[in-house]
Amino acid sequence: MEALEGRLGGRPGQGRPVRTGLHRDAGAHALELPYLAPEFAVRHGESIREWSDLAKRLDAHGFHVERGRYGWQWSEDADERRTDLARLQGWLADTDPPATLHRPAPGAPCR
Repeated sequence: MEALEGRLGGRPGQGRPVRTGLHRDAGAHALELPYLAPEFAVRHGESIREWSDLAKRLDAHGFHVERGRYGWQWSEDADERRTDLARLQGWLADTDPPATLHRPAPGAPCR
């Protein structure tokens, strides 16, 4: 925590909102992202209710998601999946302020 305080210029809650989240592979599975549905609804000028089924709404926006054995999943096609994940990251990163920051891990294999 001390190292984090030094970089942020104070303790969390002292005048600076701090939200931190780490994920090895953000967007790896459509079902891991339902908490982002309200953000996507606002971004697209749609009601939050329309986004209650995130994967169905992503499908309506042209993402390659499909019903699988255990529910919604990303397409099996690696190129489609790569394109969709980059687009989804753009929805989060290309806002002001950005909802996420993305940095690929050095030497990590691309999917």
